[in-house]
Amino acid sequence: MHASLKILCDGIPYPEGPVFDAKGNLFVCARRHGYIVRRGTDGNVSRFVDTGGKPNGLTIDTNGQLLIADATRQQILACSPYGKITTLIDREAGGHSLLGPNDLCTDSDGRLYFTDPGLDFHEPQGVIYRWDDSTQALECLANGLAFPNGLAHSHENSPGHVRLYFVETVSGRLNAITLSGSEKNRCTTVAELGQGSNPDGMTWLDADHLLITLHGWGRLAIVNPVEGRVTHFELGHDCHPTNVILHHEKIYITDDGHQAVLTLDQNVLAEFIEN
Repeated sequence: MHASLKILCDGIPYPEGPVFDAKGNLFVCARRHGYIVRRGTDGNVSRFVDTGGKPNGLTIDTNGQLLIADATRQQILACSPYGKITTLIDREAGGHSLLGPNDLCTDSDGRLYFTDPGLDFHEPQGVIYRWDDSTQALECLANGLAFPNGLAHSHENSPGHVRLYFVETVSGRLNAITLSGSEKNRCTTVAELGQGSNPDGMTWLDADHLLITLHGWGRLAIVNPVEGRVTHFELGHDCHPTNVILHHEKIYITDDGHQAVLTLDQNVLAEFIEN
């Protein structure tokens, strides 16, 4: 494991989908065993809630609810701060049939985006959806994808068209769907991350760079999506990173190699890019 990495908490079977709430509590999916872990601001780690499925991705909505993409329940769930789970988007919604949601993110208007690859790596059947809670409308943005996985909405300071970036795990590509302007709804490949790299989760490192976990290679890919330039940061051969977020100038990586949440100072990657 890279010398700059530290273990924040461990003992989490197949950790995925890390997210912080407004109070600074960290939530992580224990995908393999079907529950959500909560690490409080006091450092205590506890089993927060069981979904009865395979929770894979998390985000926080504008009401402070924890939204959960659950692959085997084939639903998007909403969880209150007190652990009460309700169904936000059912497997049959708006004329669509969900295969098995994987990861999710929101835009500045509170609309929800999520990838829906199912559990079959062999069939290019994955879909990307947008959900507008105010209208209860579910919209398909792209389909026929090779296991769409992590995704991120345009950075608020990004130039040009508004885009939704997402990776295809099977093809090893970073793609973008244009959401505004004359090229609206166009889906293009913006970077090749490598066959066998198995890209998974992503987040914005800064206004110009996306940070993407390469589960198959034990690395982070640092990508300038405008230029298509890719740089690799080695985590270690014993790491199998699944997802990543940035919080208060620190990077948090869920890693199935150590069944843990790892931390890395943001300035380590900033200096790495400069050099």
